[in-house]
Amino acid sequence: MIARYEYLNNMPAIGLVEYTMTGKVKQDPILSIDVTDKLKITGKYILNFRLTGKGTDRIKSVKYYQGRLYKGKCLRYKSLLPASKNKNNKGEIILDIPPHSEFNHTLNIIAVAKTYSGLKLILQKPVGVHICKL
Repeated sequence: MIARYEYLNNMPAIGLVEYTMTGKVKQDPILSIDVTDKLKITGKYILNFRLTGKGTDRIKSVKYYQGRLYKGKCLRYKSLLPASKNKNNKGEIILDIPPHSEFNHTLNIIAVAKTYSGLKLILQKPVGVHICKL
């Protein structure tokens, strides 16, 4: 067996497990999120995301989204908003916060990575964003 993969109604789900030729489980990368707070200068709050860790060597390409997975685990593109890619090829969401406003939401960041074996590895990470701009 080279991989184990869950599907629901023809939608791939979180939990792809790939195996090496010797039967060992390949490591997953980590979805890392960095925040750049430029509220005082430009009024922008920037979330950058990328895949890190040992598992990145099995990733051919990646696209990032914001939203909720179907039933918390399945990829349904119509319910997701694509994130931008910045000049460093990282995913990016820029929040433009007007003066005298608040933003208190949890954003769910999703990475859809294509592995070199052609399978989709789906990772998600919720990020709490709490801003009070006076």
